[in-house]
Amino acid sequence: MRRASLAAEIDPASDWCQRWGQRRHSWRHRSEGGFDASLYTVEPIGELVAKSYVIDHHYSGTYPAASRRFGLFLDDLLVGVAVFGIPVR
Repeated sequence: MRRASLAAEIDPASDWCQRWGQRRHSWRHRSEGGFDASLYTVEPIGELVAKSYVIDHHYSGTYPAASRRFGLFLDDLLVGVAVFGIPVR
């Protein structure tokens, strides 16, 4: 028998969002800072920078084989990383 989830499903259009840091998640309300795309830039980043960030912040603590890596910057501070992996053949 499957155990019921303790957390209710969150509507993606809600004012709540999940944040990850130091491999732990938390929930934040939009009023606590929400996302304003005009404040951020996205730039290609190197393998070592991406790997270090992902290992420190992603819940799995692992880094995939990557074909492309991009950083999300707020005032020249790296605040997020997107890694495009190499597909399995």
